[in-house]
Amino acid sequence: MSAVRQQLRRHVPAALRMRLNPPPAWTVRCSEVASPFELGAAPTTPVLDEADLERHGLTLVADPFALRVDGCWYLFVEALERGQRAAGIALLTSRDRVCWDYHGLILREPFHLSYPFVFAADGAYWLIPESYVTGEVRLYRATDFPTRWTHEANLLTGAPFKDASPFRHGGHWWLLVETSQHQHDQLRLFRAHDFRGPWTEHPASPVVSADAVFARPAGRPFVDQGRLYRLAQDCGARYGRGVHAVEIVELTPTVYRERRVEPAVVSATGTGWNAAAAHHVDAHRVDGSWICFLDGHR
Repeated sequence: MSAVRQQLRRHVPAALRMRLNPPPAWTVRCSEVASPFELGAAPTTPVLDEADLERHGLTLVADPFALRVDGCWYLFVEALERGQRAAGIALLTSRDRVCWDYHGLILREPFHLSYPFVFAADGAYWLIPESYVTGEVRLYRATDFPTRWTHEANLLTGAPFKDASPFRHGGHWWLLVETSQHQHDQLRLFRAHDFRGPWTEHPASPVVSADAVFARPAGRPFVDQGRLYRLAQDCGARYGRGVHAVEIVELTPTVYRERRVEPAVVSATGTGWNAAAAHHVDAHRVDGSWICFLDGHR
């Protein structure tokens, strides 16, 4: 962050900053592909486009995470309502991934929420939204899925944790999370026997340092053809330049090795709906295809 921007953040109220420099209109789309690595050239269908933002009184939606339950898609997104300073988590539902119903915010806190990593485990539904301003990784449990959520525990404390991404592999739970102040360039790795913790930092952590292209998580880790991948936001030249896949080649309690995959899964190029920025993919294997939710703005 430049010295000028730092001074602005320190001395100009957030509400005034937003009026002077409103956030871009991030939107969310869906794509069905044979492989997540084919997303770059694949057609997409809107979930919430710019006209929908206007109709629902939203400034932006981003960071889509989905669950498919009994044939219905439940899509959780970061949503910033017009005139508000902090985003919350909103819900959309669809059975055909063409017509979507918007249900409004289902989780709001006094602080900013984004990256609503939702998953099922132990017979319940769980949500880990980013709340880096609190210095915590917060776990929520659905008390009435999908609209009511209760803060269950803090999994980690003491750092500006961003985009925490849990996954299960090799009999352990793992958690990838970016922890730099503003540089998007430090990825740390934690391990636990239970996703509720306690979490222990891996001896190889941080697994990425001083690299804003491959550090910050960009969606749910996934397995394709027996290989485990994580997704990374490309924030090198600018924020939201695209999404890279990184194969996790070896992951044990003592060893971490990865291999970067080229080209990028999604790049913010051209003149389309995500020409200016793209930074998130949520990929799901369904009936031989991949259903992917992604965000961007032009």
